[in-house]
Amino acid sequence: MQDAIVSKHVTARETIGERLLRLRRERGLSQQQLAGSGLSTAQVSRIEAGKRQPSVRAIRLLARELRVTPEYLETGHAMTTAESLELRLADVEVRIHFGEDLSEVLVVLEDVYHEIKRAGNPVLLSRALADLGSVAASQGRNREAVSLLERAIETGDVHPATHPHVFTALARTYWLLDDYERYANLMESCLQRLAECPSEETAVARTTYMTQLSYALSCLGEFDRARDLLLQVSEDEEQRADLYGRARLCWSLARLLGSEGKLHSALEYARRSIALLEASEDDVHLGRAHLLCGLIFNLDDRAQEASKQLDLAEALLGPRIEPIDLGQLRTEQAKSLAELGDPEQALAYAQEAARLLERDPDYLSSAWYALAKAHAVRGDLDEACTYFEKAIEGIEGDRGGWREAVQACRGWALVLRKAGRRDDAARVLGRAAEITRRATSRATVTESRAL
Repeated sequence: MQDAIVSKHVTARETIGERLLRLRRERGLSQQQLAGSGLSTAQVSRIEAGKRQPSVRAIRLLARELRVTPEYLETGHAMTTAESLELRLADVEVRIHFGEDLSEVLVVLEDVYHEIKRAGNPVLLSRALADLGSVAASQGRNREAVSLLERAIETGDVHPATHPHVFTALARTYWLLDDYERYANLMESCLQRLAECPSEETAVARTTYMTQLSYALSCLGEFDRARDLLLQVSEDEEQRADLYGRARLCWSLARLLGSEGKLHSALEYARRSIALLEASEDDVHLGRAHLLCGLIFNLDDRAQEASKQLDLAEALLGPRIEPIDLGQLRTEQAKSLAELGDPEQALAYAQEAARLLERDPDYLSSAWYALAKAHAVRGDLDEACTYFEKAIEGIEGDRGGWREAVQACRGWALVLRKAGRRDDAARVLGRAAEITRRATSRATVTESRAL
């Protein structure tokens, strides 16, 4: 067990060498015994004499033998084991949020996780499991991510009100695995648990879960309920400050204070940075909510209303928009612009969407549909037919996208009729009827999911 050191011998002027000498003597160790940690006796002697500055590795080896934290040996500032581990974990979490190389971060995170496990700290263990799950999901290891994130939640130390990023990470992983039922169930469970907390303290989390639930419902074909949730989120929306910038400032201060040996203050700023990052994610969720609302309005052939929602989405998602989000946004903008009579801008947006989504088959088919609509409005019949065919083939197999496939069939049939190809139009309408029949013959969602 690590000692909590507060010695009368410690002064602001104590060097690392002096501290090493004092701690070695307090523990009754010789230089030779301490050298057994992986250093030579001569190295220990030179460090104690102030003739050698120890490396990071040497500090860690010596700290382990002396049963103190590396931070204490280096700076003289005492931290409990829990505080030291939390500071290390917080630094890793911020690095993840700011998009550093995950393969490098993962090595550090796994090391911290094993130390936390050995220390038997359940609260930090649940956080570390959640972080490992989030990294696994980001690297495409989705089933492993589900296992880790579910284990984090099962510890009981992770609550929807205090750890929304854990639940939304698990929700996204369910979505990637096409498990829309568990996706919806998880979000509904989160909202039920939030209902037990003061509403003013959970506004951001509630917005997040309502938005995510709307995604799940749209995948399950419950478009009316999904749209109602999104409109409710939009009505409650308020302007927010640049929380991301403040989070980066707090992280910088945490690192600066840590390098100065002010570890308690560093830990506090690290905690603030994480809290601000979690809050800043809400603008992204709101932007995606407006994006999904625009998609649903497009499915309802309400292009004007879709356009307004998509403009709001673009403003909220901002300059740091993810390529996949931008691809979906341009897809829906192209569809609404085609309906509103702006074929050139519609085509430009649809082509941009196809480039952005070319490696994502889940969304590429919808971009092809946007291209088909744009070409149709421009009068490019052959191009329109090519993209209608490709789009419908890609969309119709998606349980949550069958309505768009039917809409695309009807749009294609209208184009064919205008070109005098009535037999082809009839064939395409028959295809729409078959897609509808297959979709509606599937098991319906149970009444327990109704409001």
